[in-house]
Amino acid sequence: MPIPWDTIATILTILGSIGSLAYWLGRRFTEIEGRFRVIDEKFKQVDERFGIRFRELEKRIENLRISIMSATRSIQAFTFDFLSIKGLITRDERDFAIRQIDRIIEASFQITNPLKPEEVRFIKEVLKEVKEKDPKDVDMRKVEQALRIIEKWSNEECSVEAFKAWMYMYLIKVSLEKERGEL
Repeated sequence: MPIPWDTIATILTILGSIGSLAYWLGRRFTEIEGRFRVIDEKFKQVDERFGIRFRELEKRIENLRISIMSATRSIQAFTFDFLSIKGLITRDERDFAIRQIDRIIEASFQITNPLKPEEVRFIKEVLKEVKEKDPKDVDMRKVEQALRIIEKWSNEECSVEAFKAWMYMYLIKVSLEKERGEL
């Protein structure tokens, strides 16, 4: 039995409508996709602009932090140098500073583990040498190395405790230099 022409005409009309709709939808989706590309590009530009600004802001804040730490250390160093020159830092104060560094390192090492175990051992050895030996027999290179380790720690961690440790170690250094006649 043959298919009547009016059925074929209806099917062709429906297929034509479907094809036309598919073509129209394809163009619309292409157009929408193009708009999304434009929006994505604009978001990328915004991200880049803000990313650059945030990086610049982070860099400025870091530079400010370093400047403040440097100025504070300079002021502390000047104060301790001056006090030491005047002979106002005694062995008792140096022993107090040794105990404080030891306490800070012990507490910090257990909490945040800021220093490597060999650095902690080295600093403790230096503190023991300072406590037990005559100031003229203390190896000042070791004292300065311990000071650099603590300074590195305070730069990286930027904590009050790390800065205190640096301050106490510097006090120990200048008091030794005074007793050795080097200041």
